[in-house]
Order: sequence, then C-alpha cells, then structure tokens
Amino acid sequence: MRAATTFLFTVLCSAATAADPPPIPPILTVARVEKDRLIVEAIRPAATVRETDVTVIRNGQPEVVKQRVTVTLPVVEKNSIALKGVKAVRGGKTLAESELAELLAEETPIVVSVGPAPEKYRKMFKDDAIFVEFRPQSQQ
Repeated sequence: MRAATTFLFTVLCSAATAADPPPIPPILTVARVEKDRLIVEAIRPAATVRETDVTVIRNGQPEVVKQRVTVTLPVVEKNSIALKGVKAVRGGKTLAESELAELLAEETPIVVSVGPAPEKYRKMFKDDAIFVEFRPQSQQ
C-alpha cells in the first residue's frame, strides 16, 4: 500500500510540475511615451529602516528608548522600456507604435500583462482600455 501511495504521489507531482505555471493576473498601472521609450510605473514593496520610540522595562521601570526597526513600504518605480516591439491591444485591435505613442502622450492608465491577458480579465475593462503585453521570460 505504501508503495502505491508513493507512486501515486510521484505521478501527481510530476504532472503538476510539467504543466504551465498559472497565469499572472494583469496589473493596472499608468504609462506614457517619451520619444521612443515607454515609461511604466510599478509599485513594489521596499524594506526601509526607521528609528522609533519604544518603551522597555529596565530595572523594573518603563523607559523610552530609540530603536531601529525595519518596515516595508510601497515604492513607485518608473521603468523605461523600448517602444519598439511592445505589443499593445485596444478593443481587440493591435496598435501600431505610432498609435500607442499618440494615446500615451500623457500619463494614461493601462493594463499590463505577461502574455495575452485571459478573457476573464479582459471583460472587466471597457473596449477602449489599452492592454500592453510582454512576452514571458521563457520566450525572450
């Protein structure tokens, strides 16, 4: 029985690892085009050290001391990507670089996805939403 359980576990695990990883949900962000570059904002967590007042007990008496603590804060990064080769879709139609540059002359909300965004996410947006698709790293 134990050998059968081990075999079944091995088969299930190998089948799970052989499949493609689950799709990454698209991200809503803002972008603009400057010359031949697509400037996309990304928010990521960043560890920061801050000094704070902490009450400690010393010799039975509360005392306020300064202590350094690490906190995680959101940080906005601006990433610059070459406009050439960026795949953008609006209303089911692929946009040319010049069209995308015109639409993103000012900071504009866009939807960024790795590969084509699945239909279940696309239907959450109006037809005039701009989807920017990047190739998965395995295809680059």
